[in-house]
Amino acid sequence: MARSRADDGREAGSGTAVPPLPHSNLRARLNSFVGRQNEIGDILRDLDGARLVTLTGPGGSGKTRLSEEAAATVTAGYPDGVWVAELAPLDHPSAVPGAVLSAVGRRATMLLASGLESRTTGPDGGDPTSRLVEYCADRRLLLLLDNCEHVIDTAARLTETLLAHCPGVTVLATSREPLGVPGETIRPVEPLAPAPAHQLFAERAATVRPGFDPAADPETAAAVAEICRRLDGLPLAIELAAARLRLLAPRQIADRLDDRFRLLTSGSRTALPRQQTLRAVVEWSWDLLDERERTVLRRASVFAGGWTLSAAEAVCSDAPPGENVLTVGTDEYHVFDDGVFDDGAFGEGVFGEGVFEGGVFEDGVDTRAALTDATASTPESGDTVAYDETRSPMRSHPRAHARIAPSEVLELLGALVDKSLLIVDHPSHGTAAESSGPPGGEPRYRMLETIHEYVGKRATEDRAARADHKAAVARHTAHFRDFIRAAEPRLRSAEQLPWLHLVETDLDNIRAALHRSLTIADEDTVFALIRALAWFWWLRNYRDEGAAWVGRALALQARPHGTDTEADRIPGGTHPLDQFPHIPDRIPDGEDGVDEEATRYWQRMDLRLMLFVLLAEQGTGPDLSDPRIRDVAIRMRGAYAGHPGPRSASFPGLLWPFTAFVIEGFVGGMLPLMDQTVAVCRTHGDDWALGITLMYRTHLAIDMPGGIETVDDDLAELRELTARVGDRWLLAQVEGARGEIATHHGRFAEAKAAYEKALRLAQELGAHTEVPFLYTRLADLALHERDMEATLTLVARSEEAAERCGTQDVWAFNQIVRSEAELLRGDLGRARAYCDAAWDRAGRGTPPPQFWVVAGGLDGRITGLEGDLVGGLRKLRNTLREGFEASSMELLLAHQAESAAELLTRCGQERLASRLLGAADGWRGRLPRSPLVAGDVGATVARASEALGQDAVDKLRAENTTLTPEQAICLLDEVLTSLDATDVADVADVAGVAGVADVAGVADATDTTGVADAFEATAAQADAQAEAVVRAATVERAATDTQAKPDTQANPADRGAVPPPAR
Repeated sequence: MARSRADDGREAGSGTAVPPLPHSNLRARLNSFVGRQNEIGDILRDLDGARLVTLTGPGGSGKTRLSEEAAATVTAGYPDGVWVAELAPLDHPSAVPGAVLSAVGRRATMLLASGLESRTTGPDGGDPTSRLVEYCADRRLLLLLDNCEHVIDTAARLTETLLAHCPGVTVLATSREPLGVPGETIRPVEPLAPAPAHQLFAERAATVRPGFDPAADPETAAAVAEICRRLDGLPLAIELAAARLRLLAPRQIADRLDDRFRLLTSGSRTALPRQQTLRAVVEWSWDLLDERERTVLRRASVFAGGWTLSAAEAVCSDAPPGENVLTVGTDEYHVFDDGVFDDGAFGEGVFGEGVFEGGVFEDGVDTRAALTDATASTPESGDTVAYDETRSPMRSHPRAHARIAPSEVLELLGALVDKSLLIVDHPSHGTAAESSGPPGGEPRYRMLETIHEYVGKRATEDRAARADHKAAVARHTAHFRDFIRAAEPRLRSAEQLPWLHLVETDLDNIRAALHRSLTIADEDTVFALIRALAWFWWLRNYRDEGAAWVGRALALQARPHGTDTEADRIPGGTHPLDQFPHIPDRIPDGEDGVDEEATRYWQRMDLRLMLFVLLAEQGTGPDLSDPRIRDVAIRMRGAYAGHPGPRSASFPGLLWPFTAFVIEGFVGGMLPLMDQTVAVCRTHGDDWALGITLMYRTHLAIDMPGGIETVDDDLAELRELTARVGDRWLLAQVEGARGEIATHHGRFAEAKAAYEKALRLAQELGAHTEVPFLYTRLADLALHERDMEATLTLVARSEEAAERCGTQDVWAFNQIVRSEAELLRGDLGRARAYCDAAWDRAGRGTPPPQFWVVAGGLDGRITGLEGDLVGGLRKLRNTLREGFEASSMELLLAHQAESAAELLTRCGQERLASRLLGAADGWRGRLPRSPLVAGDVGATVARASEALGQDAVDKLRAENTTLTPEQAICLLDEVLTSLDATDVADVADVAGVAGVADVAGVADATDTTGVADAFEATAAQADAQAEAVVRAATVERAATDTQAKPDTQANPADRGAVPPPAR
């Protein structure tokens, strides 16, 4: 197209030199640009492939600065210039074309004007859009349209016109929502990541406090990190916070961010008013919303952490008539312009007639849940929710909130996302997502914390808003109560992986509903939520948090009616154990689930039992020396044992047999109670409940005398049940039990396969506390096969896993394995060091009673090998006695006898050593020794055979296979007396045993062989001696325990914790 270049400021044919026009109107920057270098590269790639690129993001996210920095890097690529049109100052959409025309330098200046020129025409009478198109038609330039959101429609039409008629024009726009023009590439501007956010704060802080260094001390660094995190990484908010360093320390700023809109008000005087304070930045976006968008945004403020579309449809829409407790029976809210309901604050006109009865609405929502302000958000005098001084006239009179149908919520959420007031997080896909949840899940919506705080205050700024907010709160509580109820059975099924992910993702919302229900003492909702959450807490290791919630729920029983004392309590504020003594003396006569008093009694009893088990597993269990706790345990056991039924066949009621540990320790009484629970579950429970109780019974049986021979039937049924149910935790526990049983039977390949399968299931499930123990079991298995390399590798993996999840008890077991490995390598010094470390670790944790038997036996063996044979034997005697009293399985007792036999051969007691080996043979029965133990026993037999001959050793072993643990203890007591006649304490203890020395016929303390021979008296005499030893054991304990780790090796019943229900 031929045209004059006069428009460029040069006259055709004139010889007069005319200064060239500027190539850009980009402003020079006055401060540094931080942390967006990667984004600039992304924008440049977008500009290479598209003619319209829009940077979107919330106010204060740095869109303008980023767009200008990106534009400044591409000026060479646009021969006709890079031009910025600042649209923020415009107060009317019709001014947009003229503002862009001025930006490119084509607005003619009139010295005289009538003042009557139209906004839609230039001062010279021409249409700005037409002039702009004419100017840009054959030019190659970049237009930067900054802050389009308040003139979005006009900006979009102008952009589309330019792109259609000017092929050399490229547009880079910034807006809080997309322009919506065909061919547009949208580039969201994300908040700053932590590192650049901290750098931005530090650089801006240094301009108001020279020399400021956030890394000067840990407290300052932590405060800066908290400021940046709580301000969502928004550059403007961070700069406003940094400006406050003139008056405040970083920690003071961080502590005042709950009132951030009053705090962050010191912006640049030269900035636009809406960029000078944080409130103005957010309020600018709020003012651009229509009433329906504001209503949804206010209602969405009740969510905690984020939400799905289905949750938004349930919470942000108005329920159909009869379902919304605040609008039921009405077509609109009964609100006049002054914000007052026509029936008073909450009159009958709000609720309609015949809607509720006895304080409960027809939909099951309690009036308290709807009318109690769960977040204590009613404005007080001077509260920052008062917006009188900042509200524009258009908002001076509250109006009825728009009614929203569920089908409209998606469109409104999309509008709020487009306007950068909500963020949508799309699920990740592929293998990386599989570890944290199922790929292809639902998108989730959320607000930045700054937006959430602002909108939350808007939601309670007047009476009408508070009424609508309370209705949304009630819908939120009901929705997540129903959600977790629906999730609970699936958490115990083959579907548990995706459902665990769903529950964990919405855990903040569930917590909010639970806290709200506790605040208003809505016990029905509290019990429903806790009962549905119990298994989730157990599976995902939220046991300490669960115990705190249960403690708060139990506190409601003692709370004076009508008080709000619960509102200020948070998990951990009062120790949950304080609630244990509050248990009624009488069991109500009514039927559970029908009679209110009986139902409340059993609901609270379930809570106490759940609290009991959760705390025990965390190592902060009840003080078993407290007679009140023991009394509570007796009452709980009596209540559940005497009232079998559906409650005892579901979680947590099916755990009631573990109260017996408080009362009796690990002595026998638990298996009969577990038998009773199994029978109840067969009658009243589902497959999962039956599987859980059979699993617990199997684990208990394995650890008890004779149990290993009785578990085959249970294990077979368990494997069938768990395959049908699909709960991976239960499957892992059953595989663990199968591995133990196979190990004891010497089937090491089967045991390894079972443990590895259990490990895979636990890792798949995210049962992180189980993983370290399974690695330790595999390490122990490798050790018993004498595979040192595999042993140490697996122990290291166990410790890495324990470090990640904070598991403590496994460290003590690992030190035991390491100590035994060093013994195998012959390094006695390192073996001692690891053994002592095991005792130290165990003293700080809550290992099961069997641990102390294993640790005591290892300690005794090392003591003997170090040269103190008598000291080692004494420790082994003590350990054998304690293992017997704790009803330990025979294999553990056999280990102690075998270790004692090893030491006896080293001090000339080959006959007694052979007899103890025979006893160990008998206790083992059909259970073989592992290669490691077989090697040690073989060495002991070889030493005994050198002194006595192989035939004699074999004969002594065969003759003593029926020796009982009590008789073995008597033999060790007597030989200890003979070996160390100066040990007055032991002599006194043994002298108290009825007739032991006389029956033994000891004439010469140095004739130790005669002592052993004398103890081959009649079986009746041996039995009498054994009974005497058992009676004397309590008296003897005080003297002997002081010689074997007095601070850590305590009676299992005195350690202050219930054993974990599963290993």
